[in-house]
Amino acid sequence: MSSLTVEERACLDELLDMSGGYVLDFHNRSFQIFIADSIGKDIESGSYDRYGTSKAKRLRALWDIESDEEVGKLLSDLLNYYKDIKGSDNEPLYQQCASITDRLLKAVNKKVSASPSQSNKVHRFSSIESSPFERLFQMDTGYVLDFTNDTFRNFVNSSVGIDLYDEDKYASGSKASRLRTLWKKESNAVIGKILFDLLMYWKNTKLEKNIDISKQEDYLFDRCMKIVSGLLSNQQINSFNEKAESEKLMAEGITISQFGEDFHEKSLASLNEKERKEPSLVFVSYSRKDKSWVDMLRKILAPATKRGDIKLWIDEHSLQPGNRWKEGIENAISSAKVAVLMISPDFFDSDYVTDKELPAFVESEREGKITMLPIHVAPCLYKQTDVDKFQAANDPDNPLHALSDKALSSELVSIAEKILEVAKRHK
Repeated sequence: MSSLTVEERACLDELLDMSGGYVLDFHNRSFQIFIADSIGKDIESGSYDRYGTSKAKRLRALWDIESDEEVGKLLSDLLNYYKDIKGSDNEPLYQQCASITDRLLKAVNKKVSASPSQSNKVHRFSSIESSPFERLFQMDTGYVLDFTNDTFRNFVNSSVGIDLYDEDKYASGSKASRLRTLWKKESNAVIGKILFDLLMYWKNTKLEKNIDISKQEDYLFDRCMKIVSGLLSNQQINSFNEKAESEKLMAEGITISQFGEDFHEKSLASLNEKERKEPSLVFVSYSRKDKSWVDMLRKILAPATKRGDIKLWIDEHSLQPGNRWKEGIENAISSAKVAVLMISPDFFDSDYVTDKELPAFVESEREGKITMLPIHVAPCLYKQTDVDKFQAANDPDNPLHALSDKALSSELVSIAEKILEVAKRHK
């Protein structure tokens, strides 16, 4: 059991945004992978369900169960991740949490320094370390910086001699997906070399276009360079000089002109227009018999949809005349970031919902692509289904069907706010 105090837990709760059952912007699957990479624990094993099954409740249980060493290590990784996504937001609170982590790790650091075997430990590139690269290289939309498929293929081949478009070895998909596959398959030396070259390309692009490097980008770049150093260990990183390597790459022609002005214009636009992303698609899955509840929710969310905070997908309103309804629904499911499930007996009685929509959402959630948000409309046997795994937007024991008109209005507003909060995490 860790020695975290009540006051320390409150600080961590606030910094990690745990009040709504979430932890930062993690999905269930990405949170499970993050913790496994950090301390080798399976947060979904059932061992951490003593307070409930939300990410926040499981993390609090882990603090109770695991040692200072393991809790300190996980908190250290979570604080790094916080910096990756938040930058210098709430710096005083961040420093408080950093001090808490330092206290937990104090004894651990002594133990590590006294153990010569630690220096020979094999280092592997993990999802924790990939986070700053994902953000610096703008990989969330499937791109890697401003590369086209051809220029990215040539860049990787020139850097490490690998054909990233070899379908037998690397999964088909976006440039970002192919780079992630390389991270999983290749050695530390290969990963470190391509990441170093990409970092130099990123920096050269900034210098050539005279684009200011923000404080957050500077932090991410420095963190990425430290990770690259760890990957390459005592190999070529010791002989790397950032300035000399940058000049060498520019002399070899790895410049803006080689990779095309068109994609650099896109890159510039993305830097100058941080909010240019499409609003998160919120898919509402429901039975036709529950349409009246969906209409009430749609009206509550109307100000947010009109302002462009979210894109609400409801088949009756989103399918245009002449559209192939099945194809339209499938495309919406694959694009959705939030799945709102209107839970009732009629919901589970719908064959299309239970055979098509729900399995697709469960799979997407498992892959970390979507957040499931059940809304309990009427009592039903939801505990016998996959829906029971997901944190609901309202109390299952007090569904919408049972509320008075006044209580219903307040509850719908609360649910709408939770939908917007979840959608915001995906932007």
